[in-house]
Amino acid sequence: MWNIQIPCLCLSALEDPVIPRRMIEYEPFTEYEHALLVTTEHGGHCGFLDHRWAHWADELTLDFLLNAKEFCEKTNRFNWSGVHK
Repeated sequence: MWNIQIPCLCLSALEDPVIPRRMIEYEPFTEYEHALLVTTEHGGHCGFLDHRWAHWADELTLDFLLNAKEFCEKTNRFNWSGVHK
């Protein structure tokens, strides 16, 4: 099915009109240790706001990417030499 070798983050609101709850495939996230699914009750399509009207999903994604980069560097799973910093 999937062949995920590096960390992968998927974020979905259960009330999303584009990808509704019934279309979310949960099984791959139980089978692949590097795949992480985060679901929320609300958020719509790209509308993940906190009580300050800030986009908390941006902060979550940045934190995930920084940790994924560190993981990949430590495990030699990805060559970052061609990635612009």
